[in-house]
Amino acid sequence: MRNPKYTFVSSVEGKIEMLLIAFPFKSDRLDAQTQIIMSLMKQMEGVTFVVLNYVNDCNKKAWMPVNHWLDLKKCCKKNGKSNHLIRIDIGKGKPTKTLTKWMRDLMLVAVSNDKDVNFMFLAPSHPMIEAQGVHNWVAPAFGNIFNALPNYSSECNHSSLIFDGGNIFITEDYAFIGEDTISLNIQKARDRTTVIEAFRQELGGLEVIVIGDKDSEEAEGSHVNIEEVEGKKFMVNEETIEKEDIEGISVQQYIKGWEGKDQPFYHLDLFITPLGRWDGKYHFLEGEPCVGMERTQLHEKEYELMLREIEVSKCRIATCRKNLVHEFKEEIKFYKIPLPLFRSKTTLGVQWNYASYNNSLVSIKPSKDKQIWIPTYGKISDHPSQKIFQKYDAEVALTLQKAGFKVFSVEGNFLELSKKSGSLRCLTYVLKRDKNNQP
Repeated sequence: MRNPKYTFVSSVEGKIEMLLIAFPFKSDRLDAQTQIIMSLMKQMEGVTFVVLNYVNDCNKKAWMPVNHWLDLKKCCKKNGKSNHLIRIDIGKGKPTKTLTKWMRDLMLVAVSNDKDVNFMFLAPSHPMIEAQGVHNWVAPAFGNIFNALPNYSSECNHSSLIFDGGNIFITEDYAFIGEDTISLNIQKARDRTTVIEAFRQELGGLEVIVIGDKDSEEAEGSHVNIEEVEGKKFMVNEETIEKEDIEGISVQQYIKGWEGKDQPFYHLDLFITPLGRWDGKYHFLEGEPCVGMERTQLHEKEYELMLREIEVSKCRIATCRKNLVHEFKEEIKFYKIPLPLFRSKTTLGVQWNYASYNNSLVSIKPSKDKQIWIPTYGKISDHPSQKIFQKYDAEVALTLQKAGFKVFSVEGNFLELSKKSGSLRCLTYVLKRDKNNQP
């Protein structure tokens, strides 16, 4: 790593002390994210919540409506659990708009090892950014934003590596990285061994474990193709086709870009979650694709295509598990939880998305209580499959309780976030955990 006095913040170990949360730039997610932040405030203790708020440079008016900010302040004060709330207004521009969508993707965060708490933000290279000739804006943007944190200082480095925060888990001993991230870096005239070593060096010497299903037969058949049956087309990927009549309604159907190239889904945190080590084993949550709709809600061909999509994804995840077991040196225990595929109407037509329970926040210490905050999809929702999701919510919580976790079910319209291909972990970034690793 570039600066040895820093240690990257773990995705798993230690009590969460500071949580960075994006506040939406667009109004369609405003209520959903406000509900989620307030739910976290009620369930977390001794946490500083840092909320990024987009500001329009033209009129200097903060995007966050006054009533939403007052709701957050009241909730934080009423909670009475020594929580703190900080708002950082950020200006107009490419990085700041991105930061109001998903907090997870654009950086990795390290914290200083000395008495003074200083942050280091490692900003990735990215093909699209570099193609636009503006790849140098990311690190300075972080510096401008996070130096606004009171009593803290920060420095920002620009990595030569391509990565997304959602495709990397960092623990005390390992960096788990998705195969797609490795493949992207290999395209930059590097070989695989060099790329993995570069990540090891960049991440402070952590052992790199790559998770994926590269070159597998399942990957070759990834995600079912467009089919035409009785003159009706069903769109199950992101390609554009003419709208066709389905059940008397002119719609197009598609799965919203969840698939990865050399891994089943584009980010690891959607289908597999390291939980850390205890009882002599390393533990993982594994998402198991399943139906998130009532059978009666689906056209016969829709149901058939849905089952095929689920089966392909299950096979790919199973290959990832097999590869992980083969590569990993420790004994592993997996806990399977639902990864439901559901349908919703949008202005573009009918959109299929996965509701990820893997996209959670974890806090563990082997000798202490293990804690996990999971998204819920059946508590606040007007979706016709609400009862199915209520069943899945309870099933996931029970599985984790049996694994020894104290489970916090975060309330909010997470189905709305799933339509944007993300959930709880994507929305947040843990800036600081306690140094004693005590939850």
